Amino acid sequence: MDRQAILAAEKVAVKYIGRKEPWIDRLYGSKLPFHKEQVRVVPSSLALRLLRHEDLFTTETADTTGDEQKQSENSGDNAGDLLTQGEKTEDNSEGKTEDNSEDKGDNNSEDNTDELLDNAKAEQEAKEQQERERQDVIDRVQGMDKDALDNFAYSNYEQRINKRKSVENLREDVIGMIDRFGVV
Repeated sequence: MDRQAILAAEKVAVKYIGRKEPWIDRLYGSKLPFHKEQVRVVPSSLALRLLRHEDLFTTETADTTGDEQKQSENSGDNAGDLLTQGEKTEDNSEGKTEDNSEDKGDNNSEDNTDELLDNAKAEQEAKEQQERERQDVIDRVQGMDKDALDNFAYSNYEQRINKRKSVENLREDVIGMIDRFGVV
């Protein structure tokens, strides 16, 4: 699939062909986990970035992903074929019960891709909001004089500062408190 076709599509099926099990995308911020031979349908913008790594990813057509899902559902021994997802079987010889429900995070779980992308986006927005709040407080500190810095440090962090230092050094101390203890 060429670049123009990927851009034209809203979502693209991407297959992980790498060796690491599981591979988690931290480079592009999606935090999607990929298992060997797993196919995920991702937005075209993310697919373009992932497909830059030819040793890790390849494109898949929609027909292929549907066939792979059918094959994976039909694979297994005869007893496993008769069970549906979430059913329990009882081993008569020992009286043990086993749960055959599949984990949603396994190899063929395309359903949770959108959910994982939404969670990663929400986390990123929360981090950006926290950084904006921190920067707002630092901007306020930059405009304070010695008395205001002392009052700020004491009221927020219960710390007294040495007023014999220069205003710039006091600002650095208060910003250090903000970084160390967080925005209050």
